[in-house]
Amino acid sequence: LMAACGLCGLNIVQAGMWSGVLFACIAIFLTLLVSKQIAVERQWPGWLAWVPPLLIAFYPGWSYWAFSGMEPPLLACLLLLFLYFGWEGSSNALKLGLCAFSGILAALTRWESVLIWPVVVIALLLDSNQPRSRRLTCSIILSSCLLIGFGSYFVWRTIYYGDIMPNT
Repeated sequence: LMAACGLCGLNIVQAGMWSGVLFACIAIFLTLLVSKQIAVERQWPGWLAWVPPLLIAFYPGWSYWAFSGMEPPLLACLLLLFLYFGWEGSSNALKLGLCAFSGILAALTRWESVLIWPVVVIALLLDSNQPRSRRLTCSIILSSCLLIGFGSYFVWRTIYYGDIMPNT
């Protein structure tokens, strides 16, 4: 993203800082969306959905990382998108595809994101609103997309750098 900003003639440091702020704001909004989904599913009062985004918005570390120009706000956005689309991933192919795409992008941002993948896959398997065969099919498709998407990058990276963990 910063290379693209540099190609456009933008100051990379400033672009990194302001894109971090933008991603941090988007992540707060996505937190609200995910919180609303949880509140509706659990039949909690609607006002409870506002608690997580407000806690994040007023947490000092959040604003620090938002202005740092580093990847945490982007990663938060991608992981929240992954959870958001994974929530209803078995309802249609577009949501399942967006879930896989955001999960792969999150893993490309920080590889530790693959640790969240099983949470969404298991949630799809346990979705009682869908027939068993659909749940299993969606879980297999999502798992395959995630593994192929990140796996191909991981294999390329290992061949290119000659090490499983380059630049550690």
